[in-house]
Amino acid sequence: EGGQGGFGGISYELQGYSGDGGNGGIGGKGGSSIGLSVVNSSIINNSLNVFNNIFSGYGGDGGDGGDGGVGDEDSLFPEMFFIVGGDGGNGGDGGDGGSSTALLLLNSTKIINKLNEIYNIYSAHGGSSGYGGYGGYAGFYHNGNDGNQGADGVNGNLNGFLLENSNNSLSYLNMIYSQPNTDNGNSNQWDNGTIGNYWDFYEGVDIDDDGIGDTPYSIPGTTGSVDNFPIWED
Repeated sequence: EGGQGGFGGISYELQGYSGDGGNGGIGGKGGSSIGLSVVNSSIINNSLNVFNNIFSGYGGDGGDGGDGGVGDEDSLFPEMFFIVGGDGGNGGDGGDGGSSTALLLLNSTKIINKLNEIYNIYSAHGGSSGYGGYGGYAGFYHNGNDGNQGADGVNGNLNGFLLENSNNSLSYLNMIYSQPNTDNGNSNQWDNGTIGNYWDFYEGVDIDDDGIGDTPYSIPGTTGSVDNFPIWED
C-alpha cells in the first residue's frame, strides 16, 4: 500500500506561502500466479495436469495525499500580509492486480499439450486510488487547492492457456472450464485434425450429435487461431 503524503508547513512570514502537502505513494502491483510455465523449451509433452484454484495478489491501495500547510491569519497587522495556504498533495494510484495463468508457453516450440484440465483460475482486482489532500486554510486570504484523487489500479489478466512467442505447438483433448485463453504465437494447432478441446465458452451447436461442434472455436490473440473440432458436451 502506498504511503500517505506529508503535511505542508505553516506559514507565519510576511507574504508567506505554506508548504504543499506531499503526494501519496503508489500502491504496489499484486503478485502473479502461474500453474505451469514452459520457457525457452522445445519438444515437451505436457499431459494429464489438473489446474484448479489459482489466485493472484491484489494491487495495493494508493496513499492519500498530504494536506496543504495552513496560512497563519492571527497577526496584529493582517492588512500587511499576503498569506497562501499550501496545495493538497495528489492521491497515489492504486497498484495493478496480479495476473493468473494455468499454463504458460513462452519462447517455446513444438510443445504438445494433451489431456489437461483447467478450472477456477482467478485474477485479482487493482488497488483503490488514494484521495487528494485538502488545500491549506488561510482564512480570508488565499486557501490552497485540494489535491487530485489518484487512479484505481487495473484488474489482472486471466488465462487458461497463454502462448507468448511460442510456435508450432499442438493442443488437443484438453478441458478448459470458464477460462479465457490467448494465443500470441505462430502456427499453433488447437486440434489434431479430428478432435480438438473442450471450451466452456463455446457457443456453437452439434446438430449431427457426433460429439464435435459444427463450427470452429476462435482462440483470442494476435494470430487468429481456431480449434476446428471443438469437443461438444450435452
